[in-house]
Amino acid sequence: GSGSSKLARLDVSWNCLGNTGAEATVAALAAALEEEDSALVHLDLSYNSLRAEECAALGVGLRDNHTLLGLHLVGNAASVDANGFVVANTASNSSAHQQSRPASPAKLLGQVSATPQKRTFLVSSEEREAIHAAFRAVDADGSGTVEPSELGATMRDLGLDTSPGEAVALVARADSDGNGSLDIDEFTALMESLIIKEREERETKRARDLEMDRERSLLEARTSCWICESWQPIEIEYTGEATAVWAYLSLDNFEQATRLEQDSTGRWVCERMLPPEQVWVVLQVDNGLGLLPRRPTAALPKAATAIRLRSAEELPEAEEAIVFAREVSIIDLGGGSKGGQQQDHAQPCSQTRTVVLDDPNRPGSIYVVPRMTQAEHRRRKKAKPWSFERSIFAEWRFENEKLLAAACCKDFHTTKAAKFIKGKDLDRTLQVIKAHYATFLRLYGGDAFCRPSDVDTMFIAARVREKGADKRPFSVKADDKLLRFQFMELLLRVAVARFGKTEDMAPPDALAALFQKLKPQAQRPDSDLKTFHAALHTEACDKALKKHEPLLRSIFSCHSGRFTKPGLEPQMSCKEFEEMLAGSEVFNELFPAREAPYAFLMGMQLYPDELYSLDFATMNFLEFLHGFSASLYLRREESPLAEVLERFLASLSSKHLLSGFLRG
Repeated sequence: GSGSSKLARLDVSWNCLGNTGAEATVAALAAALEEEDSALVHLDLSYNSLRAEECAALGVGLRDNHTLLGLHLVGNAASVDANGFVVANTASNSSAHQQSRPASPAKLLGQVSATPQKRTFLVSSEEREAIHAAFRAVDADGSGTVEPSELGATMRDLGLDTSPGEAVALVARADSDGNGSLDIDEFTALMESLIIKEREERETKRARDLEMDRERSLLEARTSCWICESWQPIEIEYTGEATAVWAYLSLDNFEQATRLEQDSTGRWVCERMLPPEQVWVVLQVDNGLGLLPRRPTAALPKAATAIRLRSAEELPEAEEAIVFAREVSIIDLGGGSKGGQQQDHAQPCSQTRTVVLDDPNRPGSIYVVPRMTQAEHRRRKKAKPWSFERSIFAEWRFENEKLLAAACCKDFHTTKAAKFIKGKDLDRTLQVIKAHYATFLRLYGGDAFCRPSDVDTMFIAARVREKGADKRPFSVKADDKLLRFQFMELLLRVAVARFGKTEDMAPPDALAALFQKLKPQAQRPDSDLKTFHAALHTEACDKALKKHEPLLRSIFSCHSGRFTKPGLEPQMSCKEFEEMLAGSEVFNELFPAREAPYAFLMGMQLYPDELYSLDFATMNFLEFLHGFSASLYLRREESPLAEVLERFLASLSSKHLLSGFLRG
């Protein structure tokens, strides 16, 4: 229901799931994550000693899940990559019969303390130019050297606090030729080492602060959780001429490629979630390498990085499948400069630092989703086959044999049939009306309620309540109309009078003959209902109604409850339904206002009790969806119902007709 809630965060860390056999637990969790309506955004499975096979099964369930933004798997035989995929550590399994468990938490913590993994930082070409400019500014006499007394001022210009004594020591350490001063190469090497050292210290402090904040280990502080690590969505852009462009990131060890798409302005763009640290980027532009425009660049300190080029149908075959990158672009979201400011002023996709961002062109979606492969980037994930059970119609109650029998028996035993049908004929008559009850419902609903004509006496007799019957007041006052059980009694009386007395038929046979005569009258409502349900209960209509569900709920809310008793959930009456259709300009020549009760009945489900409950006479929201759709179906347009729904609801929204017919 609309008031239901779903689990968004789940922490089952340190539960030793793997020690007690986690296959069933992981299978259930993977199945839940595969569901399209999964609402889980953060999952912590740390330190559960899950085997690689169990982690791989979890990864399968996660592959098509694009809602889980944070996943922790430390202390299990797997890790999580930068795109949110689970990478099972299968190398530790010695054989199919000997499945090793991940190292214990104590051992893992010991490894982290003993051999911490240090991130490598680069000094950009822009920073190197700033160092050269600082050297030239200090070397005013053009001697080509910097003395220790001049070094302190230079370092302060670069944002590095250094005392005079430290400046002398630094010169002595960097003075490779021993002449007591630094030339430009010695000065540059010293400044680069100090900048990198400060960044490493800042990164270490950030990791320790994160460890203290979350009360977890340093190993846990190096996960790829987009939520806990405050990752940001960043737009990667290339503006040059190209046929195809891919981006390779240091986060993925330059092994995965994210394809850029060309927008309407000619830019090549893609979005990636990046952590608050320095990330290196290399572009593949057609069959060569390139760098990001307007971003700092740096030369790789040691060996060049191998890039395996991607291919595309629109590109000729590359001469070399693997090329080497010796220079990279830098995106720095936290470890780049003093005070943690962004070194290159990278622009996130929003002014607000958030994890999930609304896309203004696709309301309800986000710019960047986890676990998106290159193939999915082109065609998104392959949707599961549509099913009625996952649709907006899932709670609809069809007329089945059990429901029809319950309603028929309720109506029959409320009539006064026993007064004029005796003995075994009474039971046989019940069986006949059960067999024709669906036709009976179409006859009763075809004109909303039966009205008196040339059967006045029988009409009045059917409305008289039997002595000794339940004297509770009926839920509705029918005035000059018949309720459903009264209409049944009327048909029984007509059958006995028409065929029983004139053709000497027993009541059951007379009733069967009457239904045979009346069958053509039920064909139109029966055909309308079947073809309407077939047209409505489709994937296309489901999508249209789900897309505009907030609008439809607003309409329902504003046009219901006028006749609902205080304290009960507001329902929509037939009169309110007709007023809503008139206000929304649904009526046309083929569907005039007088047909509104017919559309109302097409939207209603069958309720066995029509005496002491108003459920049969007022709509809930699901029935309103059916009734509203029925009104558009009865307009008899040539287009499929899904197109009519989408066009009509879009028109309501775009033209702001709500202001004219929504009350409140």
